[in-house]
Amino acid sequence: MLRCALISLVLLTVSVSAALGRAHAQPRSTEQKAAPGDAPTETDLTAQSEADADALAKRNAQASRTQALQLQLDDATRERADAGTLWPWVLTGGGIAMLVLGVAVGAAGSIDCRDSCRGPAWPALMVIGGGTLASAGALWVSIATREINELDARRHDLQYQLQNQRWDSAQRSGGPHLALLLHGAF
Repeated sequence: MLRCALISLVLLTVSVSAALGRAHAQPRSTEQKAAPGDAPTETDLTAQSEADADALAKRNAQASRTQALQLQLDDATRERADAGTLWPWVLTGGGIAMLVLGVAVGAAGSIDCRDSCRGPAWPALMVIGGGTLASAGALWVSIATREINELDARRHDLQYQLQNQRWDSAQRSGGPHLALLLHGAF
């Protein structure tokens, strides 16, 4: 039932846009039509050329906006492809490994001593260094993940703006191009 309603809506929209496209294609209304033998006046030609120039300027401006949005989208996609969290996770894992190794060596040395423990200082330094590296790596992972999320949001926003730009141009031109976009959206 919902599918039938959507199909009806699409067909209605396409027929209305096609009718509007035909109405815009007619230069004059039926009451203003000149006789077949009449030539257009200079005022008509000037008005038509100004309208054509305005339409061309609008299309060029819209094409340049679309091109700028596409370039920004390509840049955002490239930045997202370059962004990653491999090295932050490697640093975090290395820090955790150092920390665990330092704790294990220090615990093994303290289990063996009975009265007084005079072990080396490097296991304690390894625990401190490992904890520091793991903390720095976790912070780096957090920052990298936030940057990736911002890049994804920016890319999504640019795709949305580009799609809206295409919809606007399709609505202005009317006709079958709009029907294809409507079909692609459903």
